[in-house]
Amino acid sequence: MRRHIRHVIVLMFENRSFDNLLGWLHDGDPNPAGVRNVPAPAEGEPRYDGLTTALCEAYAQPLTQNGHTQLVPIRRGAPGACPRWDPREGFDAVQRQLAPDARGRPTMLGFLQDYWTSQRDKLWFDPMDIVHTYDRGDAPVINTLASEYAVSDRWFASIPSQTSINRAFSLSGNSVGYASRADRAAGRTTAMVDNHYYEHALPFSLTPAVFVGPTIWNVLADAGHATPADWKLYVSNVWPPHVPGAHGSSYTWKMFGGLQSLVPSPATDPRYVPLAQLARDLEQGTLPRFAYLEPDYSFTVFEELGLHIGNDFHPPGHIQRGEGLLARVYGALRASRYWEDTLLVVLFDEHGGMFDHVAPPGGMVCPAGGDTREKAFDFSRAGLRVPALFLSQWVPPRTVLRSPTSTPFDHTSLPATLLDWWGLDRAPLGARVAAAPSFADVVTDTRRSVVDAGSTADRSRPLVRA
Repeated sequence: MRRHIRHVIVLMFENRSFDNLLGWLHDGDPNPAGVRNVPAPAEGEPRYDGLTTALCEAYAQPLTQNGHTQLVPIRRGAPGACPRWDPREGFDAVQRQLAPDARGRPTMLGFLQDYWTSQRDKLWFDPMDIVHTYDRGDAPVINTLASEYAVSDRWFASIPSQTSINRAFSLSGNSVGYASRADRAAGRTTAMVDNHYYEHALPFSLTPAVFVGPTIWNVLADAGHATPADWKLYVSNVWPPHVPGAHGSSYTWKMFGGLQSLVPSPATDPRYVPLAQLARDLEQGTLPRFAYLEPDYSFTVFEELGLHIGNDFHPPGHIQRGEGLLARVYGALRASRYWEDTLLVVLFDEHGGMFDHVAPPGGMVCPAGGDTREKAFDFSRAGLRVPALFLSQWVPPRTVLRSPTSTPFDHTSLPATLLDWWGLDRAPLGARVAAAPSFADVVTDTRRSVVDAGSTADRSRPLVRA
């Protein structure tokens, strides 16, 4: 990877499982022709672990209403805004969705029941929304790019919970932080399992709790890589949108104390820029080595009013907005001088309550540090599968990537691979990052002679918030 890649762009979306968006990538064929597996699949493993008609029946979701239970098979095809209500995604809800058996093994049979139980009182509620999955015709951008470049069908969220926690693992290797302002004042940390928010003047809390460990940016800065040529954050919006007191900073900035120490004044720091700057940097030759892109998050506090649906794929927003952002980022990169030496990594932070048939693995390394009292969770089980795409001139089409080691990919593979790429020690980001497999093998020494995914992106449109 270091031989050919000089720049890495990371775009992390939200709240879609692998099966939800990419289960039908190969049209229900578990062993499609022309797939390049890296590494070769183990005996008996499918070449692509997506959905099939048989799996849709095998994972029919039970729904009990008024003492009557029905089984509802998983369905192929979904409207653009589906589900129309945001499924629950906290730790307890995810345990219900996993529906473990008597031995604690996830059966993956609780998605429909949990969705119905949590959202049944909403207007225009249809519980069957949760059993729908998108196919290539419904989500053409992400499916085309997954086919024309590389996709991992074994990339898992770091823990079975929600956004802040999994984003923390992806950028700092753990979820240790101050769960409340009182904890912050007392210096009392918790290895958080659920999202926590600090008090806000409004009737609901919006300011994310602060994680205290070093981030990937702190490790880079400590090694002397702290300039705008080294890294930048490209942000789509302040958080929370439309709320007084947002003070011009994004969700990512507010989450990490280490980032705040590096970028104390985001409004004036040249490493913290609007997403629209990405197109200019690509055109002007000022793309940093590491670019982190933050989408415009859907503001689900206002979901019942349909206000502020972002471009992050987060339900109940229409996936076309996320598809549009992905197409424009890819198109801008493809049209630039940086296409020759850049890897675009596309991830999703967590499954967001969406069905997936692959049980999340246990045996994960527990990152050290912090009180693990919350939910009595020992961090040994990963979260659910999420899409992970790798796009580059040096990535052959129809590649399916899996871990080269016995440890599966999770979000800590991102900082692990980036630190390897920079030639830096992984140790500052903890035990989970130290043990994480690298995805460097997705890059080959063979340049693509013909790039045939260009029609996916509309290059005529500016790179702005959808």
